[in-house]
Amino acid sequence: MTLPLKIKDFKCELLGVMNDSPLELGGQKIRNQLNFPNKIGDGSFIPLNWNYSFVYPCVKTDYLHVTFIPKNTKYLLVKSSFYYLETNESHHAGKILKIPMDK
Repeated sequence: MTLPLKIKDFKCELLGVMNDSPLELGGQKIRNQLNFPNKIGDGSFIPLNWNYSFVYPCVKTDYLHVTFIPKNTKYLLVKSSFYYLETNESHHAGKILKIPMDK
């Protein structure tokens, strides 16, 4: 029998590089990676009145945060994180998108 994992504080942060911004490295704080200086938004994947959600191993579950991206965005960094309810250990992921996305 497979038990679900309980997760909490499943959040996302959207950061951007705008069309008129130069591409720059961010320094030691972000290990000299590309800097995304413009905060576009953030949100929670879990409704605020829920204490946690479930993740079942080997089962694909989609969590959505629907928003808009400013028209002058060149690159978008989508960062997400959550904590396991029982251990309070965290998991983090990120994805960079070129805007507009190529078809």
